Amino acid sequence: MGLFRRNRDAQGFYRGDAPVSAPGMDGAAPSAYSGQAFDDHESHAPTATDAADAGTWSPGSVGSVGASGWAPTDVPDGGYSAGRFGQPSAPPGSPSYIAPGMQPRTMPPGMPGMPGMPGMPPPTMSNMFTSSAYTSSSGMTPQAQAAIRMALNQRPRAARAGGIIIVAVLLFVLIPVGIAVYFGMQAATSAISGVEGLQDLQPDVVPDARHQGVTTAGEPVAVSFDGANFEVTVFGATSQPGDGWGYARAGSDPMLVVDAQISRTDAGTDPVRFLGWNWSVVGSKGERVMGDIITNYLPDLDGPKLVGGQTLRGFVTFSTAVTHTSLTVASGPASAGLATWQLSAATPKAVDGVIGEPAQPEISRPGFTVTIGEPGIALKKDKRIGYYPKSGRYLVLPVKFTGVAGTQGHIGNVDSKAFVFTPAGAPALFPTFGGVTDAFSFVSIDASTPETGFLAFDTTATSGTLQLRDGADRLVVNWQISAG
Repeated sequence: MGLFRRNRDAQGFYRGDAPVSAPGMDGAAPSAYSGQAFDDHESHAPTATDAADAGTWSPGSVGSVGASGWAPTDVPDGGYSAGRFGQPSAPPGSPSYIAPGMQPRTMPPGMPGMPGMPGMPPPTMSNMFTSSAYTSSSGMTPQAQAAIRMALNQRPRAARAGGIIIVAVLLFVLIPVGIAVYFGMQAATSAISGVEGLQDLQPDVVPDARHQGVTTAGEPVAVSFDGANFEVTVFGATSQPGDGWGYARAGSDPMLVVDAQISRTDAGTDPVRFLGWNWSVVGSKGERVMGDIITNYLPDLDGPKLVGGQTLRGFVTFSTAVTHTSLTVASGPASAGLATWQLSAATPKAVDGVIGEPAQPEISRPGFTVTIGEPGIALKKDKRIGYYPKSGRYLVLPVKFTGVAGTQGHIGNVDSKAFVFTPAGAPALFPTFGGVTDAFSFVSIDASTPETGFLAFDTTATSGTLQLRDGADRLVVNWQISAG
């Protein structure tokens, strides 16, 4: 097109470019321009140069009158013509004079708004390639017009075809990758399942041995795993109102505490651990509840390492409120059961202690026993008195704490205010620290050595009830006191 190219005629003169809105092709005179003269001279016969310079707005040939009645015009020799460059179009000084090198521009016939001229519809995108009034003047052949229409019609199809090709390529690449990932994961899962199954069936290449027959509370059952042989005995269970001694608080969650014993019956010297999660019970909603890894009920039976000939007894705890359930022991948390017991848990009660005998609390189940010795009276002249009693004397009670079998190291603290004395018909009293020699404020208990001390109550009463209470203020042990 003539947007960027400058058009020149045979003499080398610039002929101007067609406006953007008007059809025209490079190398031909812009069809928007007319060679109509501005004077009334009679037209002469067109020449080849005239035909090249003049554009027609009708299908007629050069020099002929078109359908609109317009034709390129020129003047005889010696006249003035507006259709040639380099010649004046009128005598200098006349109103029609056009300077050399300039060419008059006239509107093509038939444009709207020009009275007296045949009408022609303005060009639009829809009729640009269909209206005969424009196709004839565009200089395009019917074949060229058909090629343009075909190209315009084919572009959306080509775009759609390109999109389909891209999608097909992506599917071709992604589908095989997805299939490969799927089968790879399936193979890995199968391999892991196979290894786990092999470990369950043959830990350390020695198959687990399940107890055959009925499992009865109090009777040992033989099981084997990890290449070791065991006898497991379950004595019973209690449904505790909360956590163990020293950790019990008001409103704490209930616990199922199982009293059990494990004996290793083979002669192996390599220790085998018996973890809390080797045990499980069925919870209140049918779920599997594993044994606690850490327990505050002493002695605990969580995680002991046993060699041949060793026997341990203690408590396995479960964080559940169930009282009737099935207890299972297995070689691991995900393994099949080796032995199963049906449990009916008892409800722990406060223990009635006897003067001079060790008392083992059931509630909170501490790892020690408590023994209350014979009560005595300390008068104000007694050399043991540290602080003068308001009542004039003290009721003195000897106390002894002893670790139970199976406990080791530190097994708990006892504050003197865990003991409460209630005289008949009188308010409860707490011990007076320092009231007498060795009257303790609290005592730290070690399993290896018993701890002893005294409780001193500032009262004139010689009889009443002594209570031991836990951290949740629950009665654990009570004694009937009577001083002679």
